[in-house]
Amino acid sequence: MRILAIDMGTGTQDILVFDSDKPVENNVKMVLPSATEIAARRIRRAARERHDLLLTGVVAGGGPCSWALEEFLKAGGRAFATPEAAQTFNDDLDRVRETGVVIISDDEARGLDAERIVLRDLDLDAVRAALSAFEEPGDFDGLALGCLDHGAAPPDVSDRLFRFEHLRRTVEQRNDLLAFASRGDALAGYLTRGRSMVASRSSSSPAPGTRRRSMRAQRIAAVRVNEPASAAVAPSTTTKTSCSPPLRLIDTSVSTTPGPPESALSWQRVGVELQLTAGPAIRFAVRS
Repeated sequence: MRILAIDMGTGTQDILVFDSDKPVENNVKMVLPSATEIAARRIRRAARERHDLLLTGVVAGGGPCSWALEEFLKAGGRAFATPEAAQTFNDDLDRVRETGVVIISDDEARGLDAERIVLRDLDLDAVRAALSAFEEPGDFDGLALGCLDHGAAPPDVSDRLFRFEHLRRTVEQRNDLLAFASRGDALAGYLTRGRSMVASRSSSSPAPGTRRRSMRAQRIAAVRVNEPASAAVAPSTTTKTSCSPPLRLIDTSVSTTPGPPESALSWQRVGVELQLTAGPAIRFAVRS
């Protein structure tokens, strides 16, 4: 079994190609610039070359690309965005327009003469190209994807507080770290970034020379809590280990909206025991 696991962060995307036919220490691992960091570099390049900017694609992670876009607009650049791509910067499109971005339809975007940047958290074609350079196959039996999704908050509700409420509900329903993992087709509708990340897999090309395999093993971790490993499909091994001292579940991530981070919100102190078994998934035992 081959599983592609990607943890999409703010600065990097951490990639593991798990192959059950190999010792786990020999599985391919890559740490590459994150999708938002790549978009930020392309926005700054458009600024240097004095090109108009067209942002297309889907809802993706903000942070670096948001800050780069802000710099671009302050320098007098003209930026256009399709509605879904614009939600990367704010779910309220009126707020996006207030920054100076012109929202246009997909039809209008097709005829626009501008530097086109596609926003998306998952670019399987790029990952496969990187693997191909080292003669590593690009076909997978499943995907394990992780991202920090604020969720599409209602108007006038803080993204951060909305996310905390999502975390609270999840933990109350099931006191298990795997509660934060879900099949891609079972994600809540308000987790727009996670849903877009899942949808992006279908827009990628199959690996050259291979057939697209069954995606039965595919799962996605919709929300990351304090940066844990978010893959929901794990290597088969009989090794047992544990984490100590006890950990505190705490969220200290910076909002995608530029500005100083708000105070962190912590939950109860818990002990986390990790046991890797011969089963298809990591089992977490979380006890008060």
